[in-house]
Amino acid sequence: MTDARLPEKYLMDRRIIRLSATDFRGYVMATLWSVSNRTDGAIHSDDLVLIPTFAGTTIATLVAAGLWNVNADGWTIADYENTQTSRHDLEVLENARRADREKKRRQRADTKGSRPTFAPTPGDDPGDVSRGTTQDRTGQDRQGQAEYLEPVEHNNAEHQPVPPEPVVNQQTGEVTGSDPVPARWESYVEDGKRKRRKVAA
Repeated sequence: MTDARLPEKYLMDRRIIRLSATDFRGYVMATLWSVSNRTDGAIHSDDLVLIPTFAGTTIATLVAAGLWNVNADGWTIADYENTQTSRHDLEVLENARRADREKKRRQRADTKGSRPTFAPTPGDDPGDVSRGTTQDRTGQDRQGQAEYLEPVEHNNAEHQPVPPEPVVNQQTGEVTGSDPVPARWESYVEDGKRKRRKVAA
């Protein structure tokens, strides 16, 4: 965006003060048009219809007041180079602004590329498993694992035939291999081990 200036000296410039409202408006609008189109104060005859609210009768008044100068192609705004920014200066300013924007863009890109990343590593998020460890199994599997870690020795003696106890005759000393009254055995668990014992018939 290009801005035109209304210098404070216009408040004391007799050429400006003596203008009518219509002529003053035409002078200001012509100046704004020249700045926005970067004509460096040049006004061609076919440009007059493009200037908003400009009246044709204003031309003679501005020339007579010394605010416009007549040239071969039309008119030139007097003192334009002293009050407004030239086309060349505007282009230099735009190039400087463009270079500054590009420099800042590169700086932002370099800064963004050098920032450390904070990506989560295994074990940082809930439910993750840390490196070097195994994940515990839950539910029924864990219960079965606990049972496996506490083995119970099973003695298969209860499934084997019980041999008869030898019987000694106290009077004769005779030993027989059969027990007149067969013994009864039962199994039980003690200290995690299965054992068997004889009980009375």
